[in-house]
Amino acid sequence: MTPPPHATLDNLRPSSKSKLDVPDILEEIPHINTNPTKSEPVLVTQTEKAWFDSSEIDSNGTVVKSKATDMAFLMTRKSSKNKSWTVFNEQLSTVNPEQTSVGYLPILLAPAHKLNTLNTVVR
Repeated sequence: MTPPPHATLDNLRPSSKSKLDVPDILEEIPHINTNPTKSEPVLVTQTEKAWFDSSEIDSNGTVVKSKATDMAFLMTRKSSKNKSWTVFNEQLSTVNPEQTSVGYLPILLAPAHKLNTLNTVVR
């Protein structure tokens, strides 16, 4: 079955126009129907400020340390060349993390739905 002649690109020729004529329908902005009777979402239970303030109280001062680190990062970010949080943490940290490498997992030439294959993968 051959496509109709107007559906092929055989009759396509370069245009001599220097400007694209956009149909009026594409230039119009459609009206969005907003519903004035619809209200904003309401929470089932009221939010309490104490929920957010409770994390400020911790025994070893991790919240205070993290806020101080954030502030130090923001202050040094303005004056230094490195704008990265990662570079800042590497300079600040005294712990050298173990370097890891990422590789491909082995491929098992066995059907995935068989119990023997699953047992091999789990072990």
